[in-house]
Amino acid sequence: MYMDISNVFISATEARNKFFDLLGKVKKGPYPINITVNGIPEAVIMSKEDYDAWMATIETLSDPELMEQISQSEADFKAGRFEDWEDVKKELGWDKTYLVADKSAKKYVSGKIKQQGKKRTKKTR
Repeated sequence: MYMDISNVFISATEARNKFFDLLGKVKKGPYPINITVNGIPEAVIMSKEDYDAWMATIETLSDPELMEQISQSEADFKAGRFEDWEDVKKELGWDKTYLVADKSAKKYVSGKIKQQGKKRTKKTR
């Protein structure tokens, strides 16, 4: 299902009153929220993840050498100038190697235990 992300608007006053709720929505939701002043869009709230993705896209599009390499790669692919991944793995001796991604919910922590500070007591006069 396609959602037109350009039509999510909220007034600056409402945004101020519901700011933390909006932060939660942009973090969970797949769309930014446009902030309006007197009905005119003035700013956008988006998740950090979306912001980082946009910045990476802008950086890529702003690099003429990288864009040329991408264009050349696309032309090479269309012309059939590429090698099969399975053949490349055999050439490199990686055909018996496996890549494993750890997607466990368990987070790894240091084996060191931090000491808790001692409570200070108030001095009485």
